[in-house]
Amino acid sequence: MAGRQRQSTGGTTDRDRRIRAEEPDGKGGFTQSKPQHTYQRDLTVRIKVQSDTELPILELLTTIPFLAGGLVVFRQLEKNEYEVTLTEEKGEKKPILHGFQVGDVEVTVTDLCVNEAMVSFMKLPAYITDGEILNKLKLWGVTPTTQIRRRMWLGTNVADGTRFVKVKFDGVVKSLPYLAKFSTAQCIQFFRVLHDRQFKSCRLCKEQGHYSRECNGELSKCQVCRNKHSDCICQSSDDSDIENDNVNDVIVAQPACNQNVSDEEEGEDLEGLPSQKMVSSSLKKKINIKQWCEMSFTDKEIEFAIVGLNNNKSPGQDGLTAEFYKEFMNFFIPMLSTLFQSMVQRQTIPEFFAKAC
Repeated sequence: MAGRQRQSTGGTTDRDRRIRAEEPDGKGGFTQSKPQHTYQRDLTVRIKVQSDTELPILELLTTIPFLAGGLVVFRQLEKNEYEVTLTEEKGEKKPILHGFQVGDVEVTVTDLCVNEAMVSFMKLPAYITDGEILNKLKLWGVTPTTQIRRRMWLGTNVADGTRFVKVKFDGVVKSLPYLAKFSTAQCIQFFRVLHDRQFKSCRLCKEQGHYSRECNGELSKCQVCRNKHSDCICQSSDDSDIENDNVNDVIVAQPACNQNVSDEEEGEDLEGLPSQKMVSSSLKKKINIKQWCEMSFTDKEIEFAIVGLNNNKSPGQDGLTAEFYKEFMNFFIPMLSTLFQSMVQRQTIPEFFAKAC
């Protein structure tokens, strides 16, 4: 009896341990108490499952601790995207920072404390090379930190077109455009570009909250006509809204390749996207005088153009109608008049114009 009394007062019984390990849950029951953890930002990563179908969460809950140690928080952000916090005692995020696989499914990881993001180029044609993607990233001012990988259909080795790469944001660039332009077998096309923490940003002044066509800074003005780039009549400067590529490449894209995406949703790279409904606004902005000065036509080309217009087709392979070219001329002539008046007022001819002509 005395032995049992000493055990109950001085010792710790299994029942005592169970009582201290349980806490009221506010509903008349008890929940199992757990040791206190510290939740550190530098032990938190964001993971994304590169699959159109959801991966069972239990698979991730068992794979991550096996690779990276203890797991203390697993927070779902949206479909196939999660925020994971590792324990201070056992957690080590380095083994998973370059991504991992669960079965045949690729899982990418982004460190929240490093200025990096996983960038996805959605549903690209297979023949577009990784070099073309790397050139885009270089043009945008970011540095890839991993190899470009292709996303596969679940359970197969068949690519679905999407490619992804982790990039580091260097300097003032904090976000990438929502669209990237690539030359496909049919025409010039725009493809979605997605990454974490993507937002509207100006590619002229690098500030957030507006696009380059809305910029009021000095860099937003053409150095020749002094109009904003969106209203430029001479097109002497690079067209940043279409990534400094050749303007004609966009204008002659086949109408079948037009993509119906809203300007508000996709951002500045949509400006200049070809559409016969946008002829009036596009021609005002996209005519390049230097190219027109360098143009020459043969008799055969003129004859071919007339035949094409009579058949209500483009003289080339762009599929545009005769009405398009008639409206084109309606804008081209007033534009020359405006340019001439500008040169008279300034009493000089722009250097690039003089060299071209």
